[in-house]
Amino acid sequence: MLSIFTCLRNSFLFGTLLVILGGCAINSDFEPKKSVKNFNIYEFSGSWYEIANLDENLDEKNIKINFSIDKKDNIKIVKNYMDSKNSIAKREYSAKIVNENNNTILEVFRFLGVKERFSIAKIDGYKYAMLYGGDKIHILSRTKTLPELMKVVYLNHAKKDGYDVSKIQMVIQE
Repeated sequence: MLSIFTCLRNSFLFGTLLVILGGCAINSDFEPKKSVKNFNIYEFSGSWYEIANLDENLDEKNIKINFSIDKKDNIKIVKNYMDSKNSIAKREYSAKIVNENNNTILEVFRFLGVKERFSIAKIDGYKYAMLYGGDKIHILSRTKTLPELMKVVYLNHAKKDGYDVSKIQMVIQE
């Protein structure tokens, strides 16, 4: 007869396995939307402010993301932000560009091999950009603000592509 300890241990291991496998499946249903043509990662690299998002991390503010490229064309992403406790936090990721069916896809690698894929949906002079990742949207700007006209243009673009723009949250940038 199995002891309670053995049953608990097996349940814990099974639960952990489900979490890991579920994490690996993140963004696996990703269907790339039409993305920009002639995307240049070198022009895109540098610092960006996240202006708005449709994401699960709605309590983050002062989000600044830096994209850098090394000599081997590896992309490093560093996200600095303030969390809900007003503590400064930082996350680092690696990424690569994939061209798939004439779509520019940014594959972002998180911890434990979890991969997320983002279409470069819109970019204007490498001053403003919008990325789609499954049901996520990230609107970026080189400055802490986005002109109202650009906000309308980007939200209309996302709406046309089937997103519920009423759920998009503006990020506080102080």
